[in-house]
Amino acid sequence: MAVVMAIRPRDAIFSDLLEPLRRELAGYRIAELTPDDGEQLQALFERNPGYFRDVFGSSPGPAEAQSTYSGLPEGKEYADKFLVGCFTENDVLVAALDMIRNYPVEGTWTIGLIFIDESLRRTGLATRLLEGLESGIRAQGGRVLRVGVAFQNERALNFWLNRGFEEKRRIQVRMGSRENALITLEKTLKT
Repeated sequence: MAVVMAIRPRDAIFSDLLEPLRRELAGYRIAELTPDDGEQLQALFERNPGYFRDVFGSSPGPAEAQSTYSGLPEGKEYADKFLVGCFTENDVLVAALDMIRNYPVEGTWTIGLIFIDESLRRTGLATRLLEGLESGIRAQGGRVLRVGVAFQNERALNFWLNRGFEEKRRIQVRMGSRENALITLEKTLKT
């Protein structure tokens, strides 16, 4: 007898993923980032060039937001890509989250980016984003959360390590004009 698995529409998955984020981040509007939000995403990157300088050796380029929307690992489709924005009461984008589900294997969600406005760093916003994200991913059957961090981004590396992520791999890669040690970190999600 064949087992038939129900395939949930992407909108339903996104809705279930956002609900824990909305609970965790009351006071912010949490929503899917669409191309209509591209100018706000680009503005967020340009207001906060430190990450780009540290990791890539230069300020964000004029198409940085566009590449965030279009970037996909080989073999994945846009149905597996989730971009989430965190907006203030005045509808200003102050945080962005980019992730791919079931990559590189089924049950693993890979975070491409959690980007927080510098004015809100060290306020607990990233921690609350991560906690809501973990809850939403568990609800989707995700078992592992994965992120790659450039060694030069010491603050981010410490953030992930202090939240239970463990180093799995370290490789040398060119990122912009810099040669970086890219560290892959993973965390098994508790059920």
